[in-house]
Amino acid sequence: MLLDWLLPKIDAVKDCRCVIVRDPLRLAPESGGKLHEFALANRYTVIMAGTNLVFRDLYEQARAEDPSLKLLLVDRARPQQGVKEMHAPAPFYPDLLAVTHPEARLEVSLHAFLRDQTGDTGWPVEIDNPRYARLVAHRLEDLLRAHANLRDAHPTRFTDSDLQTIVAYAALGAASSAFKKLAPADYFRIGLLGRKALEQIEALAPEVTRPIREALAHAPAPYSWLGAGDPDAVVRALYLSAIMAQHLPDRWAPLISRLDPSIRLPLDADGQAFLEAARELWGMDPSRGPADLQSAEDSLDGAALGALLIDQVKIDGTGNAITALERESFSSLVRSLALLLLIDARMSASPAPDQCARIRSSLSGDEPRPVDARPCDCWESLKEAWSLVDEVLNLRTRLTTELRDLGVRAASDRTFTYFWNLWNGKGLNRLEYSLSRLERLMDTAPLLPRKESDLPAPFPAARDRIRDRVRKLADEVRRQLDDLNRHFQNLVAARYPEWAASDGDVILTARFIQRCLKPHWDPKTERAAVLIFDGMRYDIWDRWLRPTLVESMDLVMDYPASSILPSETQLTRKAISAGAFPEDFKTTDAENQLLQAALDRDLGLLRTVEQAPADGSGIGETVHYCAQNLDVYIFELCDKELHKIKVKTLQDGRAVAARPLSLIYDQVIKSLIDIEVAAVVRRLEPGTKVFITADHGFGPVGRDPLWIKPDQLNDASDCAYLNCWLRAPLGASDLSRPVRDNVIAFTPAELRVRSEGTVRARAGAEVRKAYGDVLFPRTGHAFSRPNSRFDPDAYSHGGISLQEMLIPMVVLQVKPAEGDALVVDLDGGPSDVMEGQDVELTLRLRPTGGEEIPVTVEAAYARDPDRFPIPRQTVFVGPDGKTVPIRFRPGADDATDDERRAGQMERTLVVSAAWQRGGRTFRRSRSHRFTVRLRSDVIIRRVGSLGSILGLTPKGRL
Repeated sequence: MLLDWLLPKIDAVKDCRCVIVRDPLRLAPESGGKLHEFALANRYTVIMAGTNLVFRDLYEQARAEDPSLKLLLVDRARPQQGVKEMHAPAPFYPDLLAVTHPEARLEVSLHAFLRDQTGDTGWPVEIDNPRYARLVAHRLEDLLRAHANLRDAHPTRFTDSDLQTIVAYAALGAASSAFKKLAPADYFRIGLLGRKALEQIEALAPEVTRPIREALAHAPAPYSWLGAGDPDAVVRALYLSAIMAQHLPDRWAPLISRLDPSIRLPLDADGQAFLEAARELWGMDPSRGPADLQSAEDSLDGAALGALLIDQVKIDGTGNAITALERESFSSLVRSLALLLLIDARMSASPAPDQCARIRSSLSGDEPRPVDARPCDCWESLKEAWSLVDEVLNLRTRLTTELRDLGVRAASDRTFTYFWNLWNGKGLNRLEYSLSRLERLMDTAPLLPRKESDLPAPFPAARDRIRDRVRKLADEVRRQLDDLNRHFQNLVAARYPEWAASDGDVILTARFIQRCLKPHWDPKTERAAVLIFDGMRYDIWDRWLRPTLVESMDLVMDYPASSILPSETQLTRKAISAGAFPEDFKTTDAENQLLQAALDRDLGLLRTVEQAPADGSGIGETVHYCAQNLDVYIFELCDKELHKIKVKTLQDGRAVAARPLSLIYDQVIKSLIDIEVAAVVRRLEPGTKVFITADHGFGPVGRDPLWIKPDQLNDASDCAYLNCWLRAPLGASDLSRPVRDNVIAFTPAELRVRSEGTVRARAGAEVRKAYGDVLFPRTGHAFSRPNSRFDPDAYSHGGISLQEMLIPMVVLQVKPAEGDALVVDLDGGPSDVMEGQDVELTLRLRPTGGEEIPVTVEAAYARDPDRFPIPRQTVFVGPDGKTVPIRFRPGADDATDDERRAGQMERTLVVSAAWQRGGRTFRRSRSHRFTVRLRSDVIIRRVGSLGSILGLTPKGRL
């Protein structure tokens, strides 16, 4: 702006050989810009100097090169420079003044510039005071804006105080607020965010800050606090006041003065004003807000928390705790403690249904609040704990009701469809995972927002009660699930032979091709993809896979389906491909050959079924078959993960799985679905028919042994924990009474499996086997092999239970391509990092509409089968979008020996964004693959047999 004012004056004398511009305030730029462009166009040599030595040196050099040069001298000597002994002399050029036309002697001043720009002759010359100029020389637009405000308020007045006000507000970057009644944002912008600038202004020109100080002093509380005192203390007091005013709107002021004597407030202080001020402050600087709020919370010790929450808010009452949860907008500490007590109350069944609905509504986070942007592990753990407790208790109530109904229900009404609707339709299949997740959360997650010693006694006591009740609840639910499975086993014992013999309402895996694939696929006009999951229970489909697929697919049909018996992989998985029962094929037959024969028989598809190479690393994908318009993908979901998971006994006497169910689901299953399955799904074309099924599920193995004698078997391998193939019928066997009373027996013909077969013995000779009956243990029991220690795995399959037999058999169709409510992109991120180096990426979220969307962002990096989660966060995506930084440091302790030898390990980061719209949950996932280069100087030693004997396997770094 100043050059635009100055250049026309220079241009008017551009024919002069010498032009002298005095710039004592140093307003003109030192290099580049329009001034130098003008000099170049008019063949001037520009010399800028503040001392005589510099001027003479540059001038003599220029004259030596061109004795007839045109000179544009910018004299930057400050006023009175050279008077003091310690200052270098100012430029001295009487020789140039003698040859310079008086009109070519120009001077740059703020006074002249402002007078010309505004047309106001009232500008005081004092504006050229170096103290003022130093403050506002680079804020000319702010000077003009503040002056315009003066003229709007007072058309003719221009006092020294007015000048000071203009300079002060311009220097602070708050010119638009000059000569106006300050708004809350102005108070904070000036008194808090501009605090350092205000102090610098005061050091240079104390009189300039007088209008600012007066404005702050006469402001209402809490803005009046900004005029004096430590800024950090002011912010802490403001947030603490806002926290308390939320919950005690009529009596918070006297209480806060007792808790913090440094805060003095009138008894009738307006709490709403403090709340609005705190929200205003947060909105101005959200990056600083979390630390400021933490400081406010830290000022409340255990005694103060007790006085506030227990004595005054009475948060130990359910209704008061719910109100506190609803009102709290700032404090993670307060709302975490409120939710802790509400979980305790929920475990005692005290909240009424309408109260539970209020809690769920408050936790849904529809309205963005400052506290939602504060990362808090305890809050996230408690939120999940409430959700799990609420879900488990509701399902337990449903289970109790259904078991009571089963006790009086007629046998004819206990059909497969009844159990299917009970288990899957009413959601009882979710109980085991949710309960396992809840138990794990209770044992490992932070449930207190502070150390136990820093909290009033009611809060640690509530945590301990919750943990104890969860353990008791888990034992009760598992007993009830066993009762439910006993009823289901009775149904299977009575009806399975009929299901296998006739093609009725129960669709067994052996009839997948005839009952599911054939009716919904036209091989001549449609593409189809069959996804077979080894070991997928229905709850895995319901909880993890269905939400992933329905984003891009329409659900066509969900059949009530069951695995065949025994639900062993080599039987039921091949039965899917063969479209037949095991009596009609050999377990040694290749799957693609069985599938080819079935497609030819049932669909007239004569094309050869060939194995296709797996895409990428092929993790989780056992095999991929192709046949004309059909792709068949078989995924190893968790079958292998289930085996060799033992049961361990804790110090309190509880027997638990060494790897709980939630760990398998969270680390293995979710990872495979998010990465490998999602990669296959993304490649499917719009309109493709998609068929989902599984060979079997899995369930807990009973701990009571049923001993089988060697002479009752062809060999020991015919006895597994969950099924046993007798060499003679049960009636002809001398099994003990306890065994007979706790088994279910079928003939091979009833199961439609082969009653005899040939196996090759170790010596190479073929051994012929004949089977009489196939036995399955009742709930709570398992078979014991002859001459073998009874130590069954925690989970397995091959028996009779709802978890093992009820599997998904689903038809979907890929949706046409269409727009989405949220565009999700993952940008940046190195493809190659060194061990110990951080990986940084940016998740970009952009809504396609104008509404604000709360989005939950989760991230994890993985190596099959492990997952390493990154803290979850919730963000609110407005019309302008949102960027979410993802930063983590991949650990190298999990590197395998092969990866150590290779010097690198491959990892995949998966970031998912989930949101709700129209009552539905949508999820979009993005992945980034990277390589971690391992340091050659890091060695992991594993102790050999000695460590195994001691039960220890140390891992350290040398």
